[in-house]
Amino acid sequence: MDTERGSLVPRDLDSSKKEVQLRVTPSELRFLDAVSKKVYRLPLTVHNLGRWNQKIRFQEPSKPQFKLLLSSLDKELASGLQMTAMVEYHPDKNEDMYDRIFISAGNKVLEIPLIGLIPTCQLEIVPVVDFGTIVANSKVHCKEISIINHGKASGTFKTEYQGQLPIVISPSSGTVKAKSSKVIKVDFCADQSRFVDEVARVSLQGRPDTFLNIKVRVVEQIIELFNVNSKRKLECIRFGSVFFGTSKLEHALLFNNSPETINWVAIMQDDCVGEELGANIHQRTDIALNNLPYLNKIKKIDMTDFISCVPNEGTLLPYQKIIITFCFSPKLVVDIKKDVGPSHRQDYALFVRFDSVGSKDGFLRDDNSDTMKSNRLQKVELALTGSGLPVILQFDPGKVLTFPPCFMGEYSDMLCIVRNHSISLPVMYHFQRTAHFKMDPERGKIDEGCIQ
Repeated sequence: MDTERGSLVPRDLDSSKKEVQLRVTPSELRFLDAVSKKVYRLPLTVHNLGRWNQKIRFQEPSKPQFKLLLSSLDKELASGLQMTAMVEYHPDKNEDMYDRIFISAGNKVLEIPLIGLIPTCQLEIVPVVDFGTIVANSKVHCKEISIINHGKASGTFKTEYQGQLPIVISPSSGTVKAKSSKVIKVDFCADQSRFVDEVARVSLQGRPDTFLNIKVRVVEQIIELFNVNSKRKLECIRFGSVFFGTSKLEHALLFNNSPETINWVAIMQDDCVGEELGANIHQRTDIALNNLPYLNKIKKIDMTDFISCVPNEGTLLPYQKIIITFCFSPKLVVDIKKDVGPSHRQDYALFVRFDSVGSKDGFLRDDNSDTMKSNRLQKVELALTGSGLPVILQFDPGKVLTFPPCFMGEYSDMLCIVRNHSISLPVMYHFQRTAHFKMDPERGKIDEGCIQ
């Protein structure tokens, strides 16, 4: 039993030592972009990885288009060495061709496929077109993509969009030449705010159908007014009471809350509901109607004479904010039937509209509610209110002061009492310096209804 086991071991070792160990590279020969009446050659390398010499036999391809360039089909290859054979391919017509070469060594047979391929197209397209965030202003936005042909033959393509949105792809079909590209335009009309995630079918020659994803985020063009201090939305500026002949300033923040630059203009609105241009709103209606000449007089007032907005037009970059300054300067309109007394007042209420300049509605908007909503967002109205009051000061003993005579180097003085008859506003006063006269105090403040 021991002898039999020992005799088996040498036989196993001997068989493993003589095992055929060949490496053939490449594992297949692929002749790419081959055209008829031309000759192509590729090398085929056989490497003996075993420890003994190997007898090798090549079997030629069966088809005449393939030819093995060897002086002899039988070769002997020493251990560790390699040999290279050339395979020639000469197609006689433009079609794909397939064959094979067999390599025999001992009891081992290796098969090497031979593949001859005519030139083909290799079309490629970007799968996504993203317009990003745009404004709903009925403008047509265009994105360009390319269909690239990496192959050596022309290829055809076709695109088809079956959705209901204003999307146009042009050209919808065509041919891309070898080793070139073709530009495809995707047009989208931003007619209303929405999120767009559409697909268009794309057929590329030599490839299964694919899809082109079209993405857009359409937002409204929004103009907003904010309070400078609190950052809250501003609907009304109340100037309060202001003396005739003086001015009061207020500020607001104009904000372009959209991703596109806009041109804007401030418009003073005439004949609005609730507008007041100098009437006394505290006066009884019947009394006011009995004074028609005065009412006709205040109707002719140009509102730009007492209210101004700086700047009143300009350009706002995307998401830019600028400060708008409003100046209220009431002017006295004399009523010939009445004296100007403490009760006289002129109240003002008017509206300023900040509007974007350019296309807003568009001919593609059929839904009136969408159009009205867009109009509201593309403009903002601001109410301005204020009252003009007369400055009524009473000087006692009068507006003319007569000082008693005095000698050179001496002085005489008088006491003057000033009364502020306004019940709404204090008076800030300042006496200008005059030669030989001195006022004490030269400046000061008299509260409403008080004396000094």
